Amino acid sequence: MYLDLINIPISDYEKIINDWAQSIT
Repeated sequence: MYLDLINIPISDYEKIINDWAQSIT
């Protein structure tokens, strides 16, 4: 799962982290 994050741009990475953080809270 996390390895897939390497294949995406950093800008998208931040967006995914924000979305992920909201999904676990």
